[in-house]
Amino acid sequence: PVACNFGGGSPGLAPLSCVDITVPRSGVAARRQGYTGQPSASRSRILERRAPPRKNLRFAERFCAAGRSGVVTQQREATMLERYSTVRYVAREISEAANGAFCAYAKGRVKQEPQITDRILGAIDDRFRTRMFKGIVWCANTLRTGPGSAAEEKRHGADLMGVLDICLPNYKTKKGFLAQAKKAEPNSRFSQRAWNDLISQCEKMIERTPDSFVFVYSLSQGIRIFPAVSVLGSTSINIFDLYHHSLQSFFENHIECFIGDPRLSSPDIDILDALAGFSVERVLHLTARMPEGR
Repeated sequence: PVACNFGGGSPGLAPLSCVDITVPRSGVAARRQGYTGQPSASRSRILERRAPPRKNLRFAERFCAAGRSGVVTQQREATMLERYSTVRYVAREISEAANGAFCAYAKGRVKQEPQITDRILGAIDDRFRTRMFKGIVWCANTLRTGPGSAAEEKRHGADLMGVLDICLPNYKTKKGFLAQAKKAEPNSRFSQRAWNDLISQCEKMIERTPDSFVFVYSLSQGIRIFPAVSVLGSTSINIFDLYHHSLQSFFENHIECFIGDPRLSSPDIDILDALAGFSVERVLHLTARMPEGR
């Protein structure tokens, strides 16, 4: 057998290092051959340069461990985004709270999108009134920013803004997204008029931010999230022909910063006014902080 360390073939990197080691199959054979556990000089060949020192390997391990956050730290436990279990926990809690509230729609107690959305946001608010996980305090608040008239929602093309505000000693971010809620089922198409209305609403959201989405409420599929940009690019009037995410997957990407516009950094109505007079009816404000005194 040959033990090899590949240092890479690019200029400036350590080339291939190989040690040819022949290991006898039994102890008797080893004693007969005088095997000591080390390769003999006649059977070893090392090409030019040695493998990188262990210090560099430790740095590489820290860099790979930073993974989703892309942040290399001196202390392995430093950033909350390095702990994927934290992200998964928060996203799962949001999903479970929303799915519990969604049962009201499945049982026929609520029928319209604004009522369903209010139930979902209220359930998330209750679940995250104050919740600690792995030393981080998570809190969710829902705010109403307008009178909630159907005419206003249709004119502006959105009925929800989500804002994520993380402020930790070594990681800070503020960003948000816009969303429009719709009821739909995989086996039923939108009417042409309803589809045109959805296209118009998506266009209005995309004008303000690329981080715009359609939250679909389906009795058979639950809550599914579709990018508004994919709706605009579709020639089908069946939204389930497009790629979509579960609510948990969506919030995992949101917390990990694959989703979110830094211009939507606050639930303050002034932020919306700055985006060409844009107005939404509801805001979900999710924060992450260290406990007081730490």
